[in-house]
This record gives sequence, structure tokens and C-alpha cells, in this order.
Amino acid sequence: MRNYLTLSLLAISIFFLSGCKLIDELRTFDIPYSVEFTIPSSTILNLPINLPTASTTTNSEQRFQDEGIESAWIESIKLSSLKITITAPEGEDFSFLENILMYMNTDGQPEVLIADKVPVPENAGNSIELEVKGADLYPYISQNDFSIRTSVTTDETVTQEIDFRADMVVDVKATIPGGN
Repeated sequence: MRNYLTLSLLAISIFFLSGCKLIDELRTFDIPYSVEFTIPSSTILNLPINLPTASTTTNSEQRFQDEGIESAWIESIKLSSLKITITAPEGEDFSFLENILMYMNTDGQPEVLIADKVPVPENAGNSIELEVKGADLYPYISQNDFSIRTSVTTDETVTQEIDFRADMVVDVKATIPGGN
């Protein structure tokens, strides 16, 4: 009888613990975004160069709806990764950069630092992962659009334009009514 009770409690515990994990998975999803920007040719060294991007449409309300989430249920939206890749010219690498900082902007909100790489390693190749800063991006992603400002400092002369693509993923966490 005692073994039956122990096994029953163990089975119930496993059921509830796995159920909580399932709820956690329902509460979290990712939204990817990509932005492109260009560093112009320049002889300016060791001074920051600001590179704005065009506005990026968030489509957040549609994405929340696709996930079965209402915007009122959102707990937080945080950047989980940001990778920058040189798209042109072919063969270029990040050896010319001293550091890179990326900021997010939207109407009615202060600019926020979202990621950086200080210093950029000399052997970085043509793509780098930036260090994510953990800012809550809900006020930015919940708007219709946002823009990115990139600030770079070069330690070598840039003799031609260099094109980049920044691929970022934001992690959305929501509380589902009736959940934990």
C-alpha cells in the first residue's frame, strides 16, 4: 500500500511539473527582425560614426494574435540575440572596427542601448554576435515601427562603403490568464 501511495504521488508530481513546462512554452515565443545599414568610406579614425537605419515595421499585434496572445498579457520583450554580418564587399571582415553599439528608437520613447561589442576582436571574420544588454523592449516592439541607430568607431581607414545586415531575435514572454 505504501509503495502504491509513493508511486501515485510521484506520477502526479511528474504530471504537474511537465504541465508547468508546457505552460511556460506557451508563454514564450521569438520574433525575428533584420535591418540593413552601410558604413560610408571615411578617413575618420577613433571617433564614433552614427549610422541610422530606415524604420522597421514591427507587425507585433499580428504576431501576438498569431500566437494567441493579447498585448495586455505581455510581461516583457527582450532582445535574445543580435548578429551582424557584412554583406558587401565580398571578403571584407570586421578588423577595421574598434567597437560597435546599437540603439533602438521609436516615437515617444527614449533611445535605448540594446547590444554592443567593445572591443571588436581583430579576428572576428565577416560576422559577429553582439552582447545583448537586457533592456525591456516592449515599449518599442509594441509600436508600429522602430529604428536602429548604430554607432561604430573605426581603427582603420574605410576605403569603400561596407554593407551590413543585423539579424536580431526578440523573446516575448506573456502571462496567459488562468496560467501560473
